[in-house]
Amino acid sequence: MSKTKFVDECHRQNEYVRQRKRLSMQMLLLAHQDDVLRSWGGSREGSGRPATGRKRRQYYLNDDEDVKVKDYINNELRNRD
Repeated sequence: MSKTKFVDECHRQNEYVRQRKRLSMQMLLLAHQDDVLRSWGGSREGSGRPATGRKRRQYYLNDDEDVKVKDYINNELRNRD
């Protein structure tokens, strides 16, 4: 390949890269504008999972205490029905 063909090919590839970057930036801006206009997300009445009133808690128990707590919880759940 001659030097001029090589230089022309490099210029063509560089221009291609510049166009791709420009196109990517334009698409990013359009996507951002769409997100702003649509306002997706946020809270809506009646959406989401209904609250159960339960909260997650963490306790440290030894093995014996763990067995006692599990038995107690199982008994309470059986008696609830």
